[in-house]
Amino acid sequence: MSSMKYVALIILIVVFLPIVGRAAETWLVSNEMNGDFSSITAAIESDRVQADDVVLILPGIYEEHIRVPSCKPITLRSADGPRTTIIMPPPYTDNTKHMAVLLKGHTVFDGFTIMENPVNMSSTGDPRLLDLFGTGQPWPHLSTGIYSTGPADVKNNLVIGFRIGICSSCPSGAMGNPAYVRFNECHGNEIGVCLCETTNIVRDNFIHDNYWVGVLVSHGACGELANNLIIHNGTPGRVATAGILCWQDYTLRPELNMTPIICNNTVHGNRGPGLRCRYVRGGLCTPVVHHNIFSWNENYGILCETLDSDPNTMPYPIVHYCNFYNNVNGQHVNIPRVIGCLSVNPLFEDGFYLNPASPCIDAGMLPGTWGSVMDIDDLDRKHVDLGYHHPPKSGHSDPYPLND
Repeated sequence: MSSMKYVALIILIVVFLPIVGRAAETWLVSNEMNGDFSSITAAIESDRVQADDVVLILPGIYEEHIRVPSCKPITLRSADGPRTTIIMPPPYTDNTKHMAVLLKGHTVFDGFTIMENPVNMSSTGDPRLLDLFGTGQPWPHLSTGIYSTGPADVKNNLVIGFRIGICSSCPSGAMGNPAYVRFNECHGNEIGVCLCETTNIVRDNFIHDNYWVGVLVSHGACGELANNLIIHNGTPGRVATAGILCWQDYTLRPELNMTPIICNNTVHGNRGPGLRCRYVRGGLCTPVVHHNIFSWNENYGILCETLDSDPNTMPYPIVHYCNFYNNVNGQHVNIPRVIGCLSVNPLFEDGFYLNPASPCIDAGMLPGTWGSVMDIDDLDRKHVDLGYHHPPKSGHSDPYPLND
């Protein structure tokens, strides 16, 4: 080995040896008592906090914008859960897009209340109204509680008061690194959860009382929307209001051909259709909808609208083994393929458990036939149950009262 190569090898060993041997560390953030940092932003920006470290945030109200770059795959976790650990953005100074929390990489973001600052809200305390299908003018003030542009794991959070509660637009999702949105509660937003042009795993969330849409699946988003409780979303008279809105406009992204899987959700009492598939000028997306309960929605259980598209060439949803009960306008419309569905009272108990006598138990396919389904009987080798099988796992709200 030449002396020059030998020197280069020694330099590499000296530079990388400390990194190889470093164990992950835990750092404390507190704005009221002694910690390693007095703000979340200071911890994120510190060179001391490195990949795989855990930043533990003690109870308090943190009025700051959170930005986690893709080069810093860390865990941000509240020490005492969302009831006592609150992140609130500072007052906005312009009318452009704002994000309280922006996650660009493999970040774990766990256990916070993300709440819009009251000074950023309308005089009634609601998000300023949004009309995606109006005049086409630039959107006014647009705020998002948690915005993920990378394969983040967003879990156990309570998100209140934004235009969009949680938004996932993760390009790496299409390459096998999806964003996870799990065990969160979103309410009092215009849109509870928005998925856009990416692959997502959205499970076990409680999405309720959002003013326009509970879940928006838009522009080629795919992946799983599974085992969520989606209730009481929407406002009568709002354009395209729904519990779930599948909105595809492929004049923007004609090359995408993605299939969202919508399964094992309970979609109940929304002030519009339970699921609205709204196709604008065509599309290639074919939602696969199975093992859900659509009940007491103030329109159809599922409404498919073609608008300017050719109705003979539309990718209508494929609907298997769902229960449609007591939706105001009927079960569904403009869906040519519906297999194995019911129209019976699901017999909900408090928290939207299924009563043991519910006809939705063992009303689906055999376990294992559908890879994303769940079964209340713990895969007892009987058929799969329909709907959402657990109370809100986020633990932020008391069991939601039935409102039939």
